[in-house]
Amino acid sequence: MATDFLKRREVLAGGIMTTLALGSGTAWSAMAERSIFAGTALASNPLAASFKRVPAGLATPATTLLSVAGEGRLTNLRNPATLVSIWADWCGPCLAEMHDLAALRARHQGTGFEVIAVLQGSALDVRAARAKLDGLNAAALPSWIEPKGASIADALATPAGGKGFSLPCNLLLDRRGHVRARAFGSHVLTSVDMKNGEVTATGKQQLSHARTTWSLPAADLFARALADGLLDRV
Repeated sequence: MATDFLKRREVLAGGIMTTLALGSGTAWSAMAERSIFAGTALASNPLAASFKRVPAGLATPATTLLSVAGEGRLTNLRNPATLVSIWADWCGPCLAEMHDLAALRARHQGTGFEVIAVLQGSALDVRAARAKLDGLNAAALPSWIEPKGASIADALATPAGGKGFSLPCNLLLDRRGHVRARAFGSHVLTSVDMKNGEVTATGKQQLSHARTTWSLPAADLFARALADGLLDRV
């Protein structure tokens, strides 16, 4: 099991770097895909535009996840909108988003818009995952993990036609726990040093201090529209 897990990590680490759009301020996405918010009040919102409709029939796994508060399932979520950030402790761009996502959640907590971080493909346990996020100044962000598993990422963060999940990946779930849209790629605003398609040691340091689009006013407009039930109308 441990060997299989290491192989998964090595393969996916390379895949992560190929999907980054660092310095662009928007997440990478296939241009042929249509934003779920086209034709709505968020049509011109660059953050919302990165979220594309998911393939027909894509179902949310009823996987039991763990947190410091106990067990939970994505299928049981009943918020007007839940942003699920799928992350891994070895994914630098994922880690860069956590502080801004936590701050966004804190600003909109109780409105009907929720943010949850779901750890995948990691050997960290519940407390270690919680400590990792706390160390990233993301204490306000609920942390769920799938112990030594990645069924959520395999099912929901694998691009159409892909052979493995791609990170970063953020999902939007409606009030029935159904995935309605997803955004692949980094939301980092600053340029990051890379060599041969991989983030260098200098780049990793840059990521640790980077700002993301989740810190911009567009993110608050996005959160408010979702809290008002926009996913019910698209």
